[in-house]
Amino acid sequence: MKYILALSLLLLGLGRSATAQYYEDSLEYGQMNGYTTIDFDPDTNQVTAYSETDIDPSLEIYYIPSDSLDVTDQNNSLVAPPGCQESYNGTTDSWSCQFAAAGGSTYTALGEQSLILQEEYTDPYCDPLNAFGPGYCGYIDQLSFGQLIPFDLADIGYISLFGPGGASVIDNDFLPLATTTDSATITIPVCGDVRDLMIKEYAQMSAYKITSCWDFVDPGTWNYYYTYLSHSYFDFYGLTPDESTGWGQFAILQPYAYVDGLNAIGNQVAAQSAPYGITSGYRNPAAEYSAAAQNGVKPAINSRHMAGDGADLRTNWNGVSNFAQMYDAAAAANSGACFEPPDKESRSHVHIDWRSKTGPVNNWGGTSDFPNPTAWGPNGCPAGWDYY
Repeated sequence: MKYILALSLLLLGLGRSATAQYYEDSLEYGQMNGYTTIDFDPDTNQVTAYSETDIDPSLEIYYIPSDSLDVTDQNNSLVAPPGCQESYNGTTDSWSCQFAAAGGSTYTALGEQSLILQEEYTDPYCDPLNAFGPGYCGYIDQLSFGQLIPFDLADIGYISLFGPGGASVIDNDFLPLATTTDSATITIPVCGDVRDLMIKEYAQMSAYKITSCWDFVDPGTWNYYYTYLSHSYFDFYGLTPDESTGWGQFAILQPYAYVDGLNAIGNQVAAQSAPYGITSGYRNPAAEYSAAAQNGVKPAINSRHMAGDGADLRTNWNGVSNFAQMYDAAAAANSGACFEPPDKESRSHVHIDWRSKTGPVNNWGGTSDFPNPTAWGPNGCPAGWDYY
């Protein structure tokens, strides 16, 4: 069976008319495909979002692919398309967006893929009485992916669209015939290493909010600047015996506590020729919860061990307790520390902390503050505590 399909070269985008063309075989159908991706490159700190729409080459003379791409953050705020670029080659339309990542953010790329008709036609042989004006033919949907406008023709292959005079383009609006969407989501790590897990612990298990990767210090930095140059009594590992997540890699260590404070106490202890050590220093939240479980107590979500300025001074050496001596030596140092009352201690250690000196004061760029929600007494210490 012959199908009379008058095909204007305008459909091919060549801009001139042609006489009717004849096709001996049935109409050819094709496919539209599309996808959306989003990726993060930690080396460059760049997010790349991409969306692509493809059509079979057999559709190219009748239809065009159309793609769009938006990228939003966790607040549903639009972060792209500013900075996006489009690429089109006839069978593929794509968008690519690249931008600097913000640590801790979640980005969602939403791509929209469409198969569209671009041109409307008029011809004297079309319906002269339709509402769009005499001779309006509508969009030419050669493969019946959609419907003619204003006609409703199930199979365009059985009719002649154009008369012998050809057709003229009257508009260049876009008519989507088939549209689908695809999305992809990515969450940007804050630091790109175990510190991200530690930050998540703080958010879920403590009263403190970590706002910077630089709130943590690594062993090399601490040991060089403080153990070596400042001759502190304790190196990185000596201050983190209880740490679990991130052990040996990162910790929150406040120099005003673990260098200035512990050095002042150490000097007093040394003057008495007494042994000096700590049983606990910094604890990440998981370690704090573990220690509380071992002692049968409720975890303290505002523990100063998690803030990086709390320490438990060792008072038991070879089965002999020097609790009173250690307490007095620590008090004599006048380092500005809060002392847990002796009647609340297990006598296996003296707990002290420097919560009165809270603030983002470490020397390597930390920005988080560790507020003291229990400052009921003088000098920022809890009621009933001593301050020396």
